[in-house]
Amino acid sequence: MPELSQSNEIFGLLQQTAAAASFFDFRPRLKYLWGTLTIPGSMPKHVRLLLITLVLITLQTTIVSFTSIANIIPDVMLIWIVTIAVTQGQIPATVYGFGIGLVLDLVSGQFLGLSALSKTVAGFLAGYFYHENKIGINLANYQFLIFTGTAAFAHNLIYFIIFTQGSDVDLFTAVFRFGLFSTLYTTFIAAIPMFINARKPMYR
Repeated sequence: MPELSQSNEIFGLLQQTAAAASFFDFRPRLKYLWGTLTIPGSMPKHVRLLLITLVLITLQTTIVSFTSIANIIPDVMLIWIVTIAVTQGQIPATVYGFGIGLVLDLVSGQFLGLSALSKTVAGFLAGYFYHENKIGINLANYQFLIFTGTAAFAHNLIYFIIFTQGSDVDLFTAVFRFGLFSTLYTTFIAAIPMFINARKPMYR
């Protein structure tokens, strides 16, 4: 029967199309990857931290640059360093701060060691906010914004004090125009992970 044969061909073609679509559907793979990165115990702690760090460095140096306001972009990596400080403690935050800053120095090619120094100090300072019994609370409420703002201001202060040496840029203008605005912008963006953590059942 010609019509039955044609229907079988169409049905077979639809099955092949559905199989191809399921093969190229990356949502289950992305869901698995996100769960692996974010669920504690799903992989070694420092491997998970390192992978997230690499992803965020890629975002910081590419996509985040499109969110600039008056040539100032939020420091996503600083937010991540504060997160490490709140969840892991002072030493990991200091080490990751140095590593992240050094990578950013190498990527930017400007003033090698400046970001490494400022982010190391920011990680060390943020480490004082670590409380083993208050990790969930500190991640999920306004205190996380205070921690981020404090670390960001210290980071920017050190950065611009050194950056403006021997240049025509006025220190006061650099710190209070660029540094302060960058601090406020970064703190504002830090509200995003804060609200995400606040919605997690374990942090309620």
